[in-house]
Amino acid sequence: MGAPSREAWPASISALTRERESEPMASARKRSARLPAASGGARASARSGSVDEGVGVAGLKALVIGMGVLIVVGTVALGIVLVQRLGGSQPPARMAQHVLGEPEGSRIGGIAAVDRSLAIWVVRPDGERVVLVDPASGRRTGEIRLRD
Repeated sequence: MGAPSREAWPASISALTRERESEPMASARKRSARLPAASGGARASARSGSVDEGVGVAGLKALVIGMGVLIVVGTVALGIVLVQRLGGSQPPARMAQHVLGEPEGSRIGGIAAVDRSLAIWVVRPDGERVVLVDPASGRRTGEIRLRD
C-alpha cells in the first residue's frame, strides 16, 4: 500500500487545499508569533514549591469546611424559624373574659358583628336590650333598649 492520497473529493475542496498549502503560507506558519521572535525558552526550576502549596491547600480546605458548616447552620436556623412562624410552637391564645354586668336571670339571646363592635342581644327580666361591645378592648360602647 502506498501513502494516502492528498486529493480530496469534491474537486473544489482539493483546489482550496492546494491553495492553502502554497509556499508563502508555509513559511509564514513556521514563523513565531511572539514578540520578539526569539525570546528565551522555558527554564526548569529545582524548587518544588510543595511547602507553599501545602499552606495554600490547607487554607483552602479550612475555608471550604468553614463555609460548609455555615451553610448547614444557616439551613437549620431557617428551618427552625419557618416551623415557629407556621405555628409549630406558639403559646395558646388567652381567652378573653368579659362580664356584661346584667342582673340575675338575664340571658344572651344572640350575638352579631356590627361595623367595629359586637352587638349582644340580652334578654332580661325587666326587658330586652342590645349591648354594643368593642371586641378589641372588651369595653361596653353602647346600649340599645327595646322598651323603656
